[in-house]
Amino acid sequence: MSLLILSLLLLTSNAAQTGSTPLPAADDLLERSLAYHDPENAWSARPIEITAEVRLAERLAAERGYVSRTDRIRVDNAAGHFQYWSKKDADRIEITGDGGTFSARLNGKSEISAEDRQAHRLAADQLPGWRDYFTYVYGMPMKLRDPGTRLDPAVTRTEFEGREVFALRVTYSPEVGKDTWYFYVDPRTFALVGCRFFHDEAKNDGEYIVYEGEVKGPHGLRLPKLRRWYMNRDEEYIAVDEVISIE
Repeated sequence: MSLLILSLLLLTSNAAQTGSTPLPAADDLLERSLAYHDPENAWSARPIEITAEVRLAERLAAERGYVSRTDRIRVDNAAGHFQYWSKKDADRIEITGDGGTFSARLNGKSEISAEDRQAHRLAADQLPGWRDYFTYVYGMPMKLRDPGTRLDPAVTRTEFEGREVFALRVTYSPEVGKDTWYFYVDPRTFALVGCRFFHDEAKNDGEYIVYEGEVKGPHGLRLPKLRRWYMNRDEEYIAVDEVISIE
């Protein structure tokens, strides 16, 4: 056996033992993750309806005045349509957005007092934020295609929740957002396994989300079943979102 062949065999053996995988380019890693989660481009081209249950940790439940809620989110990106329904305790919220026009209903009524609009974050200038939040939380990694997204070209290898992952670093143009995000990708399947964001990375503020399980929807769409939220600074548990169904 030649020295060159022996060296190649040793290198291959060492890579297998350490479980290391060559680092892909960021654009390539994103495309592979998109191919895993949304192989038929359903998120952009078809109406998607997600039903989820949100359960809050004790401290947050005390602050917000409820323990859990049921959400239903309908997104039709091709038509520019968004609709959100939520039930928490006795209150029912509905928000509709078509293009840049938004409306809200509280307990079936479109006439909402100023006090209730403030309590439920239903002021006119707050309504687009509901769409932005829910499509971002449930629409990964598809939302990383959006205008204003700045994908760091350098992928890094790190650990997240005790497993080796690839990390995509994402920032945004100033008119879109100010936070810094890291998205963690399984190096074998290219599924997202979690993410982390900072308002100021030097202060270790912000939160991280651990993804668990998977729910399959139509046209090959695959989204995490559970999203467990924690604080970066002390790993305090905040809440869990559980996807019940995708239609």
